[in-house]
Amino acid sequence: MPDDLISIIIPVYNVEAYLDACLRSAREQTYGNIEILAVDDCSTDASVSVIERHMRDDPRVRLFRHDRNRKQGAARNTGMRHAKGRFYMFLDADDTLPHDAAEKLHRAITSSGAQVVMGKMLWNSNGRIYPVEYIDKAIDHYLSLPDRNIQKHNKDTRRWNLCPPTNKIYDAGFLKGYSMWFPEDIFWEDMVFGIQLYTLAERMTAIPDFVYVRTERNDAGNPSTTQHVGRKKIEDRETMMELILVFLIRQQHSGKISAEECRKLSVRLLSTTERLVRSVPPEDREWAEEWFLRHKPWYKMAYKLIGTPISLRKDKPSRLGRICLAFYCAYKNLRKK
Repeated sequence: MPDDLISIIIPVYNVEAYLDACLRSAREQTYGNIEILAVDDCSTDASVSVIERHMRDDPRVRLFRHDRNRKQGAARNTGMRHAKGRFYMFLDADDTLPHDAAEKLHRAITSSGAQVVMGKMLWNSNGRIYPVEYIDKAIDHYLSLPDRNIQKHNKDTRRWNLCPPTNKIYDAGFLKGYSMWFPEDIFWEDMVFGIQLYTLAERMTAIPDFVYVRTERNDAGNPSTTQHVGRKKIEDRETMMELILVFLIRQQHSGKISAEECRKLSVRLLSTTERLVRSVPPEDREWAEEWFLRHKPWYKMAYKLIGTPISLRKDKPSRLGRICLAFYCAYKNLRKK
């Protein structure tokens, strides 16, 4: 319906240099029935002042503030708790939206009956605009198929390239129905959310339009979360993998995800983690490599168990599923010692 309210949720942390453009792009959407929820995660710069200036000019802009820094996941959760819209969109505070992004995404989700609709993404690097190739190629692939419901092609690993929570519109009822929230106080919250999304959604589709513009920061003193890999980010990778491990165990029991897909996803998580360790700055490289070598055998064993077919009978929990859960609990107890 043309009068559906869309909630645009923006996590904010020390982004005063980018926030004005971000908020203007949200306010200037051709789809007018929106609310803009800016959630400040204890910024130490003038980000709040920028938001307050926009609030004076536009009553659709609302500000919420955390009393401590809890990372992007918590900020998005705060936005969702206060959102009133039928649909949600997530916008990072250093990025922007094309002026017709909300209109095109809204038209697609209401006409298709999908729970999630995504569009293509652009990079803004010093004013040079070009496509985010890995996302665009995956979307073009799905648009070329007879059945454009991405969830019908769950053996195709291209869909795991589409995990960012941005460049999408979500049916709020779907997210609430599955109690889908972002992990808080950690990096990689988008990976956990994305895997939950692609496992639980029944209908997800895409449009060929560009609906999101990512900004490449050129500020060595204030890099984005995707531009810097430090110890906290490596340590949070462990938490991310544990959250995904437990989720996969439960969803394989319920039949939401196959053993084969679990295996492919597990291999992908381990390989991307290994590549991440190689990108750690020299001063932390040795520590990161030791961290990975210490954890890799445990995760390989756990993911090998998960990637084995299990009984899907609802009335009889599988023996292998119980082994996985027992293994996970034992692993957690060993780490505490």
